[in-house]
Amino acid sequence: MIRTPRRPTVTTASASCEGKPALPPPDESVELANGNKRTASLAVELLLQHGYVEPTAVQRTNLLVCFAESDRVLYGRAFDVVKCPPDVDLNNRASIKPHIGQITVAEIKSTNRRTIGPDFDGYFFDLTNAELLVAQSLGAQFLFVFVNIVTLAIKEMTLQDIFRKARKTYPKMAVLF
Repeated sequence: MIRTPRRPTVTTASASCEGKPALPPPDESVELANGNKRTASLAVELLLQHGYVEPTAVQRTNLLVCFAESDRVLYGRAFDVVKCPPDVDLNNRASIKPHIGQITVAEIKSTNRRTIGPDFDGYFFDLTNAELLVAQSLGAQFLFVFVNIVTLAIKEMTLQDIFRKARKTYPKMAVLF
């Protein structure tokens, strides 16, 4: 017998004062329509409330150039959000360069599973080769930010933290034609 996955439904959350959907309270049922994309979108919204910035295409390019000029590897698809001092203008490379050592780049790993607690024990996720390379290049300036959109738990970890915590790792190759 072939099992087909249940199609999730959407529960509506109230709008915040900025016109974007507010996150549901932790005790509200969360079932998502677009699965991972919706979970990731809500995770970004939560992190924006905690000092992170989602860079535009121009800002992302500026960051890539400035990190490259400081001899550090940064791939555009290996990060989702950044944290930087408030006086840094990500639209201006001249503003970024003197603060390059104070900018933290982060990849979001998000879940909507109620059973995942604030320590994220039991959470299974992928790390891409690009994420690994950038994390090794940037060290403590690259974080993996784990977000549970149901419980609103956030946990920041470096690559070293992940490997210290990991119970198992599995090699993987993904191919696209």
